[in-house]
Amino acid sequence: MTSRRRFSRLVVMVLLGGMAAGAAYFFSIKEPEYRGKTASAWFEVYVSDAGSRTFVFPTVLHRPSLGGRPSSQRPEESALQALLVLGPKAVPALTRPLRTGPFDSPTYARLLVRMPPEIWDRVEGAIPNPAERSSRRRLALEILARLGPQAKDAVPTLLNLLRSTNGLQSTRYFSAIRMPGTPAARQFLRLSALSGESLRDSVIETLVAIHEVPGALMPLLSELGRQRRYGDLVDIASAGRCQDRALVPWLGAALGDSDPAVRQKAMRLIENEGNGASAVLDQVLAALEDSDGDVRWLAARALEASGARQPSVQTALRTASNDTNVLVRTVALRALSKLPQAPVASAERAGTSE
Repeated sequence: MTSRRRFSRLVVMVLLGGMAAGAAYFFSIKEPEYRGKTASAWFEVYVSDAGSRTFVFPTVLHRPSLGGRPSSQRPEESALQALLVLGPKAVPALTRPLRTGPFDSPTYARLLVRMPPEIWDRVEGAIPNPAERSSRRRLALEILARLGPQAKDAVPTLLNLLRSTNGLQSTRYFSAIRMPGTPAARQFLRLSALSGESLRDSVIETLVAIHEVPGALMPLLSELGRQRRYGDLVDIASAGRCQDRALVPWLGAALGDSDPAVRQKAMRLIENEGNGASAVLDQVLAALEDSDGDVRWLAARALEASGARQPSVQTALRTASNDTNVLVRTVALRALSKLPQAPVASAERAGTSE
């Protein structure tokens, strides 16, 4: 009975997928064309030929020239050039694969992975494959990154994909599969291995490439800060090497995030601002008492880099010089040695040790 329910659920998903494909075809009729093909058609050519190459995510410094004749190139190169020539007009076709749905969910992945071989042999190729969808997303992201600022209309879709738990968790789920004997599992593992870096990193790199102009990232980071998406904020700011005093207050707010990894990245960015950290001095001082040792160490480094000499800073550093973490103690003592009251602090420590 359970198998029938699963199969019925699978049929419903396939029907929904067919309806979505029909809608996509309807909207593709109005797409702009280049050399007699729509942007979607050129992307399909790019996808079909990309399976034979190793995935390397591009940077804004690695973009192909628009010169030459596409007819003398490989199909993949011709398709890429066509999409680059279409520029902003190709963005709708490239953002379509980035939208997530029920076929990207861990529930759907588990259903496929646990499917008996006899059923898998009958439905393989006829149902949506989340791993293949993930590969298509990476290729779309690759082209959007090459387009750079021309792909600015893709930003809302990229932010939704970044926030989505469905589209980003499916690939991670495949990489953690412990059922190598299942036909579906073997195929998913193979496709996941071909995908290369994590999809999240690809989305972030694409956002950075689109905002390659100095200062262009700040409005996006401010919007993420207002939404309290501090994990996305610090990841994008780190990837984009953003150094802007307007970012510091948002980094101070990120120090209150529940994820220690987010707090660590925020503190590294604050340290990079040097004396700009004075705008969030209270949050940095509070971070010296963080439950995570790395956050405390980075907070001590940020105070040292800021050059702040307030009494509250000296008091906090003296307390940190007795931290259980040797790295925190070392940085705190070094920071104290640069302050005018350093001899007093050393004498106090000497008296304590006696």
